[in-house]
This record gives sequence, structure tokens and C-alpha cells, in this order.
Amino acid sequence: MALDSNGLSLLWDRMRSFVAAYCQRIQVPNATTSQPGKVKPDGTTITIDQDGTIHGPGAARPGQDGTIHGSSSYVLPAATTSTLGGVKPDGTTITVDGNGTIHGSSNYTLPVATTSTLGGVKPDGTTITADSDGTIHASGEYDMPVATNYSLGVVKADGTTILVDGDGTISAYFGLDPASTSILG
Repeated sequence: MALDSNGLSLLWDRMRSFVAAYCQRIQVPNATTSQPGKVKPDGTTITIDQDGTIHGPGAARPGQDGTIHGSSSYVLPAATTSTLGGVKPDGTTITVDGNGTIHGSSNYTLPVATTSTLGGVKPDGTTITADSDGTIHASGEYDMPVATNYSLGVVKADGTTILVDGDGTISAYFGLDPASTSILG
């Protein structure tokens, strides 16, 4: 059986009609991140050429004059403690490798504390001690030098002729009875 051009044209039209009707009956689900399916570009940030080529934001079409198709009005905010956003590593203490993994540096050295620099201190373990939780304590003891005729220092009352009251008052007695309230002399 031979078909002329009119017969082929009629057959082609019937086939197209059959395929179109069949495709309308098929329910294609929407695409998800785990399931393929149909997608609908927004026409602004995602566009599709007549030949079915999809373009994302800022993508140039090959073979054309470099015109950029698609646009993006989204600006990534800087990350904060309360805002999800972009971060920029300093390249020294924080680095990013070729696959996007962020790394922190362990090259930090705590400076020694001085009167003008905040830093670390090291207790001597005798007059200054530190608990396991970092709480520091002073022993309260201080070795004062003994007083001499030429330098300041600590003196010790003998308890007989030199007495020190509970409030720190020093009294001298010249008699034999230091419990007496009168100075004998």
C-alpha cells in the first residue's frame, strides 16, 4: 500500500494528535530534590530558550553577543550571630580549601599579660594558686623584711616590754609588770 503526500500528511497529523492526547493523560509530578519531574522557570532568574536550553541567573548564552540572560536581585547578607549569611575568611586564622571546607588555624599564642597587654598569667603555686576551674587565690602571706636601723620592715614585739593591742596599738612598759596600767620608770 503506497501513500501519497496527502496520505502521509494525514497520518502524521493523526499521530501527533494521538501523542498529544496520550501526554495529556499522563500525570507528571513536580520535581523535588529527591524526585525528577516537571519544573516551571520563573522567567526572570531562570529562563528557557526556544530550543529548551535553561539559563540561570547571570548565565551568558553561548554563541551570542555576550548578553546576560536572567537576573538576580538577591544579595547574600553578611552572617551574624542571628542572621544566616555569607562569611569571608581572613586567609590566615580561617581558611577555605578547594572543596569549600572551612578550617580554623591553631597557630594562636596567648600573649603574656603586662600592665598594658591583656594576656595569660602563670601562678607561682605558692603565694598565688589556681583551682582546676581557673579560679586564682592569693595565700595572704608575704615575707616582709625585718626592720633595721637603715631600712623599713617588720618588728616583733617581745611581749614583755613592748606590747601590741588587738587594734594594733604598740605600748612600751619600763616596769616589771606589763599587765599594769601605769608606766613604771
